[in-house]
Amino acid sequence: MDLLIELLIILASLIVALFFPTFIYYVLMKRKAGMAWGLAVDTNYQPKISLIVSTYNEAPVICKKLEDIQRTDYPEDKLQVIVVDSASTDGTLDLCKDWLSKNSSRFQIELVSEKERLGKSHALNTALGYANGEIIATSDADSFWEPGAMCKAVSFLADSSVGAVTGREELVNLEKTVHTQSEGTYRGFYYVLRLGESKTGSTFIFQGELSLYRRSVLEKFEDRAGYSDDIGTVVGIISKGYRCIYVPDAVFHDTAAFSLRGRLMLKSRRAQHLISGIVRSLRLKMEGKLPLSSAVVLFNFYMHVISPILLIFVVGVFAATMVLFFLNLWFLLLLGIPLFGLNKGRVFFFSYLTSNLALIIGLARQFAGRRETSWRKIEEMRKE
Repeated sequence: MDLLIELLIILASLIVALFFPTFIYYVLMKRKAGMAWGLAVDTNYQPKISLIVSTYNEAPVICKKLEDIQRTDYPEDKLQVIVVDSASTDGTLDLCKDWLSKNSSRFQIELVSEKERLGKSHALNTALGYANGEIIATSDADSFWEPGAMCKAVSFLADSSVGAVTGREELVNLEKTVHTQSEGTYRGFYYVLRLGESKTGSTFIFQGELSLYRRSVLEKFEDRAGYSDDIGTVVGIISKGYRCIYVPDAVFHDTAAFSLRGRLMLKSRRAQHLISGIVRSLRLKMEGKLPLSSAVVLFNFYMHVISPILLIFVVGVFAATMVLFFLNLWFLLLLGIPLFGLNKGRVFFFSYLTSNLALIIGLARQFAGRRETSWRKIEEMRKE
């Protein structure tokens, strides 16, 4: 019995260490999210914008994307659209040319072709050479903006202290499977943190599907292997003294991976990019080169690096307890009532487990030195 008690105490301590800091940070950021912005937001601010859409084998969605851009609520003479294709093999560029020959675009659309695929960041930097806007916007071919998203996002850039803005993702297939529901649960938690961080000063966690950058502070998109075009770039902008914020009213629509394999592929890729950005932020903060709240840096480091490692220990101690003391029947029953008896419990369980598993995979890739600049597409996300 003494060993049982010791194991249970260890298990309880690990569980507290696993969840309590995240809970505290969530409560803190939720309070911050209710604060006023304290920014000179101007809904009449309409600078010249260059919207870059990078493509690689986007034949199933590219025409839909071009049509979606036409619905953007922005002055026709103030939006330049650049489609930069990275040597697609499925006729993506030909489909763009065909669409342009048959349709009258409201906006100036330029097609740029790369000779080989070198990753999204490289493509964005190629497109920068053709951009003439004061603001650089990025989007993906398979994400679709609400008509007013551009205006709502750019209005925050009217404040000279803001260097970059990102928007909110709404999933179009939220109820398809437990995995899409899990992503919806994760996003609800995720966006409370991002808004609280933004109201505090800045968030360095961005989404390239809808991001806007002040051209004067954007030298280039981060293109080092293992980093992402969004998070990696934003950390650099914050280090220059500019705020980078999440605007919940700037909405884009996207699909979530609906299989376990697809979800882990997507989230582990994002996890590695996130970990790279967090580690860089921590280093810059320690060097006094990042004007970002210490709480934002440290709690994100805890949640995305320390917490997944702690979870491995929790699972290990839990498994040891099951094997040694045959507690599996009643313990699993107790777990099963809240987790699997109700749909919300089941969704939360899958959301937490898969998100942390993705972080563990991302950490393993990072430690192994597996840093890539281009990734295999998740085709199920283009079939919705």
